[in-house]
Amino acid sequence: MKTNKMVAPQSAQMAFPTLLGMAVGVVAAFSFLIWGVTALFFWQETTAEPFIENTALIQAVRESSADVHKYLENPNANELLDVRLCEDAIARNPRDWTAYRLLAGTYFELAFLVEQNHPQRQFFMDEGTANHAITVLRTPSHPYVHVNGAKLAELRRDYQLAVQLLEQAVPLMPRENEADRRNYGRVLGDLGRLTMNTGINDAFSHAIPRLNEAITILKDDAGNARLNRATCFFLTDRHEQAFADYHWILDNFADYALLCAEACAGIAEVYENQGDIDQAAHWVKEALTHDPDNRFAKQIQGKLNGDTM
Repeated sequence: MKTNKMVAPQSAQMAFPTLLGMAVGVVAAFSFLIWGVTALFFWQETTAEPFIENTALIQAVRESSADVHKYLENPNANELLDVRLCEDAIARNPRDWTAYRLLAGTYFELAFLVEQNHPQRQFFMDEGTANHAITVLRTPSHPYVHVNGAKLAELRRDYQLAVQLLEQAVPLMPRENEADRRNYGRVLGDLGRLTMNTGINDAFSHAIPRLNEAITILKDDAGNARLNRATCFFLTDRHEQAFADYHWILDNFADYALLCAEACAGIAEVYENQGDIDQAAHWVKEALTHDPDNRFAKQIQGKLNGDTM
């Protein structure tokens, strides 16, 4: 089974009203970066609007991909080669969509690295750069341009804009082959995940149909989508359906410790909500067995122990 299961940046985490909501984006959001940035290199033109791919910049950023990790040693984004390459390209051509796409990916990865290594710090893209980048990324009618605009919007916690951009991307996405269909499924999964965070009325109910479609397309690779759907089921009082999704993850993603830890913690939260403290404690223990540092499980453990939250 080919899939990416990684942890999302604190600066891109979800704003759900429960413990599960605060933690579920941990596994899901970073896969948004992994497939999105990869897909940037392989699209075909689908619009009559002039769309010139900066292939030289793509190659240069590929070759400097390890450079972003230097941010941890010297946290100054402006000194990163990836950023300089993209900003130089933008200075030469303020409508270089390739440069903005790659810049979005770099900033998103920076946020991830900061969360993993310096959780007390937060990374935010300069507001002026972000606003201009999103404006440019909304211009052409190409799906992965909108996807990267959505990544930037998510990084800034502007979930409604992120949803709007993904909604623009969905009808434009190719679905001719299996790889295209899986990318389409991942976009639907992210659309559902981001819908959960918008704060609109019945956001969780609105997210479920999108997650259902993503799960149908992704099949055995739908761990992240099922994790988010389980959140929706829990928050709309459909506990048995939430349990079913969590246990599906444990049965099908046994080798993915972080995802299993989130599923176990989710089960614990449902039991805690039902007042079954013994079962909740059992599943917290299971979560911490998969991932001893799992924040979600530790938060539930604190509640069970009577700690103030």
